[in-house]
Amino acid sequence: PAGRKMGLPGIGWHTLRRTHATLLQAAGGSLKDAQAQLGHAKMSTTLELYTQTIPAQRRAAVEKLSVLMANDGQFDKNPEARPTQWPHRHGLTWQARGDSNPRPLPCPISDHKAMPMETSTCRNAFDRRYFDDPAYPPGLKGGDEVRGYGYYPDYFPVVQAQLAALAEVTGGGTLLDAGCGKGALAEYARQELGLHTIAADASAYALQQARRRSGGEYTAAADVTALPFCSQAFDLVWCNGVLQYLPGEAALPALRELARVTGKAAFVSNIAALHRHGEWGRHDDLTRLYLTPGQWESLARRAGLRALALPFEGESAILLLAGVTPLSGLRFVERALELMRRLGALDRDPPLLARFIKKCRSAQA
Repeated sequence: PAGRKMGLPGIGWHTLRRTHATLLQAAGGSLKDAQAQLGHAKMSTTLELYTQTIPAQRRAAVEKLSVLMANDGQFDKNPEARPTQWPHRHGLTWQARGDSNPRPLPCPISDHKAMPMETSTCRNAFDRRYFDDPAYPPGLKGGDEVRGYGYYPDYFPVVQAQLAALAEVTGGGTLLDAGCGKGALAEYARQELGLHTIAADASAYALQQARRRSGGEYTAAADVTALPFCSQAFDLVWCNGVLQYLPGEAALPALRELARVTGKAAFVSNIAALHRHGEWGRHDDLTRLYLTPGQWESLARRAGLRALALPFEGESAILLLAGVTPLSGLRFVERALELMRRLGALDRDPPLLARFIKKCRSAQA
């Protein structure tokens, strides 16, 4: 009635809600904020049905690309012009960390060193093999990567579904992507999920690529065995395909560090043990740890951590439980599988799903 009095065309309430969600996102609001304001139980409802891009956003994306190409792959030539504060509601600020981190690191910063200098020679040799050798299939090279994330073309939707599910189930708002590679997942977390995300990697090449992405100023050089962040600095921590390259004695301190900086949950995934005897293992001489999810869980428990082996196929994944319960882990897995099906990345339930469900319910009883 009010619209008719104003001479406006017929507009329904759902149109107004979609307009609200779309304009909120265009104004810089997070998807989490839109979900809360619209009262949706699932973030996917807000993302898939209520938000759209608008012409101004598409023009801005094209203009951003033109700036990138005009400045030799850099968004700006003036580091001082970059953001200097982490989102205010988390009470975090930024500070410089010296030559090993040319961009600011998010505070709070712990006393841990960002990257031991004595590992630089080994790390450079690893980079050359991992990123540049065309005979190394698992590397993040042009032929087999998806949106710069790496691995195989059908893998990125799996990771998208897993991260979206974890954020939805836990209600997390901040994320550390430890071992971010070229930064595609961190960009997805910022743009699509509305997570305040720090990307971190020990590879200088990976960091160079990650800093070119949207939100790339929130990128830091860091060693996963000595993260330069205070305890519980992030709601969520994501570490995918990193610990498998560590020597066995470094895996325990890495797991402790990932658990230390998370307040809710840390997702840790590595190569599946069965790949040791497949195509990956035949071409890969960098991977050192081929462990099952149960072995990763046992390793985490040896480190004094609460951990849950996950039933996903094709990877060895665990969830480090900080502020969540095993039932939350179960809801995360069920939601991730649901999103994978929607994205066409899953055609059957994992064989170990029934056993996993029973284990979670028994642990909660």
